[in-house]
Amino acid sequence: MNRRFFWQLFFGFLVIIGVSVAGTRWYSERSWEWLYQEQIAQSLQSHAAIVEPQVRMWLSEGQDARLQEWIGSAGRNTPIRLTVILPDGKVIADSRSDPSLMDNHANRPEVESAIHGNRSRLIRKSFTLTSALMYWAQPIMTEAGVIGVIRTAVPASAVEKTLSAILWKTGWGALAAALCAALLGAFFSRRISRPLEHITRMAGAYAQGDMELRLPHQDTIELQQLVDAFNGMADRFSKRLQEMNIQHAEEEAILAAMSEGVLAVDHQDRLITVNQAAIDLLGLAHRPQPDGPIESVIRNISLLNAIADVRKHRQPIEQEIVLPQPEQRVIHFRATSLIDAHGQSFGVLLVMTNLTRLRRLETVRKDFVANVSHELKTPITSIKGFVETLLSGAIDEPENARHFLQILSRQVNRLNRIVDDLLSLSRIEQSMERETIDKKETILLDVLDLAIQACSGKASEKSIRIERDCPEELKARINPPLFEEALVNVVMNAIQYSKPESAIRICCTRQDGWIRIDVSDSGCGIAAEHLPRIFERFYRVDPGRSRKDGGTGLGLAIVRNIMGAHGGKVDVQSEPGKGSTFSLLAPESGISV
Repeated sequence: MNRRFFWQLFFGFLVIIGVSVAGTRWYSERSWEWLYQEQIAQSLQSHAAIVEPQVRMWLSEGQDARLQEWIGSAGRNTPIRLTVILPDGKVIADSRSDPSLMDNHANRPEVESAIHGNRSRLIRKSFTLTSALMYWAQPIMTEAGVIGVIRTAVPASAVEKTLSAILWKTGWGALAAALCAALLGAFFSRRISRPLEHITRMAGAYAQGDMELRLPHQDTIELQQLVDAFNGMADRFSKRLQEMNIQHAEEEAILAAMSEGVLAVDHQDRLITVNQAAIDLLGLAHRPQPDGPIESVIRNISLLNAIADVRKHRQPIEQEIVLPQPEQRVIHFRATSLIDAHGQSFGVLLVMTNLTRLRRLETVRKDFVANVSHELKTPITSIKGFVETLLSGAIDEPENARHFLQILSRQVNRLNRIVDDLLSLSRIEQSMERETIDKKETILLDVLDLAIQACSGKASEKSIRIERDCPEELKARINPPLFEEALVNVVMNAIQYSKPESAIRICCTRQDGWIRIDVSDSGCGIAAEHLPRIFERFYRVDPGRSRKDGGTGLGLAIVRNIMGAHGGKVDVQSEPGKGSTFSLLAPESGISV
């Protein structure tokens, strides 16, 4: 089980303190016991030495009774027991007991040793007093040899009681010292563990991304070295993290700025990264999370198979596919292996390019070429036919020649209108690309009146009224000739498809941040399937009628480009049999009152 460093260190201190106190107590107990026993033994020896001359004298004189009286008197005021024993073991004097009642002491160890001329010290149980005593026995020597033994004794219980009192006091002192040592151990354990705990907290903060914190100065060399190393590591890591963040931000910015979709997966088919272009191309509702399964991001079987093949064979794959949802898109993709610094593959990179607009432009270009060819071929074929007719002899027939020349004139005029419209479209597109269209603040009513005047002749042929509703103070920052041309094209288109003796209404208003010019007619209307394409070049809702009325099929395309050059747009609302309303919208910032 893991424990905090403080407790491990503190328990270590406690063990050391406990062992030290226990060892000290055992040693002091043994030392005090030895020292006190030595002191008692010295006291016993001193008593024996004091009484020895007197005992020797009375033993030599044979005054045993007087010796007993003197020994009893001498031992009455001292805790030391005095005993005099003859060499044969007979006790002739004792300060505690009646010698006549005492056993022979010849077999007592200390007496036996003294009889042989040796001094001895011994602690044993007294057979007479039935309690433990400390004995000191020494021989009484004369020139004749050992004439007796003096033995002094003190109860061992007194020694033990005194030793117990000393050891009890030293024990309390040792306990107090142990508590103080434990407190000091706790203090130093805390002092040592606190920097390590601080380092641990700082490491946790670094793991959470807070690289601004630093460890404080320490007062020990080893801890300061650790702090310096840790702070230095944090500085380097912070710098490296900043570099990585900058690099990551740059990579994200590059990926976000790319028009190509970029997607990377690892060998476990988990997403590594994906940019916004790829999200848009794949039609995802939200940005997927990294490490998610690639099947939740890519649902096209061709893309999934390509990723699997590249991962298996490590050969790049290029292919063009069509993604049907949410709207049909033509995608060109290239799948290749991701290689690390050691040359090992760790995933697959998928780069996708949206070719939808390019393919649409190619289709428009092909349609435009076909339409231009068709539009030019019809009058050219007619001109060629009538020229050949005239050359074959019809020129000599005045009536037929005049009729044929009128037809040729109409076809040439038609060709001229087509070429003029194409040149106008080209000029407007170039101005849009170069942003060179000249604008000036103009009263819209003046431009509107010029457009109506240009269309009045065509309107009179069909007895069509043109009504207008435009505030006199409404101004616009526009290119007047181009804006007039756009209005003329829209009004002429309305006249072309309106019934005779009907009315066309032009209304100028400000609405939702736009200046809106609505041109409404009550003509035949346009079916819903034609509305998305009526602003394409040469597109006609009714080709036969358009050519019969002299239209080139470029008028509405010119209107769209002119409004685009002004930062605006053109819109149409129509219903078959109920007429149409074409709306020219320009941003309010460009048109003001």
